[in-house]
This record gives sequence, structure tokens and C-alpha cells, in this order.
Amino acid sequence: MKMKIQKTYLLCLAALLTMAACQPLRFDRFPGEAQQEIPETYRGKYVFYNKDLLADTTTVYIGKNSFTQIQKDNTRIDFLDEQHVFSAYKQQSFYFSQENERWSGFFIGKSGDDVIVTPIIITKDNKNPERTLRKYFPDVRMVEDTGRLEKQSYYVRMDEEGLMKYRKKLKKQKFLLKKVPY
Repeated sequence: MKMKIQKTYLLCLAALLTMAACQPLRFDRFPGEAQQEIPETYRGKYVFYNKDLLADTTTVYIGKNSFTQIQKDNTRIDFLDEQHVFSAYKQQSFYFSQENERWSGFFIGKSGDDVIVTPIIITKDNKNPERTLRKYFPDVRMVEDTGRLEKQSYYVRMDEEGLMKYRKKLKKQKFLLKKVPY
């Protein structure tokens, strides 16, 4: 089961590192409208340097319909399909993947040539996640989950406007994929 959870968060290594200090929100659907392909402005070769492990680097290729990650001992390709969606709501882009009928994912944005990725999570410093989430989403359920490290999951009914407001709570969670030449 841990491999399925990790699959959701393998956009890049940084997401896995973020997972050590937080847990993903699980939604009933992805936000906005699915895009048939990843916009040209996001396509390219990017590098993420783990500031905690200076020797640890992940290269990410974003293509027309795929994300490829290359780490020291691992290469992974995820194609856009029914379970991996690049979507847009208003001016915001998202990458979401589905596991066991629930969706979880990331805000995706640009900063010059670079890509900013923000996982949609509950940080460990949140003392009362259910109460916090109810400020943003109409339906929140905490479910005991003995198969997970956190021992519980939070299922949320998608509300795009609430999600856009919740993004402000995640400012410290974002990380940068630095664009590099091919």
C-alpha cells in the first residue's frame, strides 16, 4: 500500500520528502477541467536539488503528456490518463492522480522559466486538521487507516474555491523545479 501512496507523490523527489512531515488530502475528484495535454509553457527539463541532501538530485522531464523522473537509482514515467490528470481551474494548474477512487495532487505554477510545485497536504503542525479543513471544504471526513503511517486519512469533497483559499496555508510547502538546458 505504501507504494501506491508514493506513486501519487512521485512527481518528484521533493514531494516524497514533503510527505515525511505531512499527509495528503484525498478528494472525491480532481479540480477544474482536465487538459488533453500539458501546456507548452511547462514542458522542458528541470532539476530539483534537495537542500537537506546536497548529493541528492532529481531530474524531471515534462513532456506533452508525461512526467519523467530520473533519480540516481530509479527512473519513472507517468503518462496523462484516467488516473493521472493535468487540470486547470481559472488561471491555476494542477497535477492530480487517483488511488482507490480518491484523488490527491499538487498546485503547479510558473516562476519565470522554472516550475513551482505545491503539494496539497495537511502539515504535521496542524493540531486540529478536521476543524481547519472545514473552513475551506463543505464535506470533510477523517477515516482511520491502519495501513498508513499517519493512521488516518482525510477525505474531502472537492470545492475549487475552497481549494484556492486553502493554498495560502501551504506557502511553506512549495518547492522549485529549476529549468535547465536539454
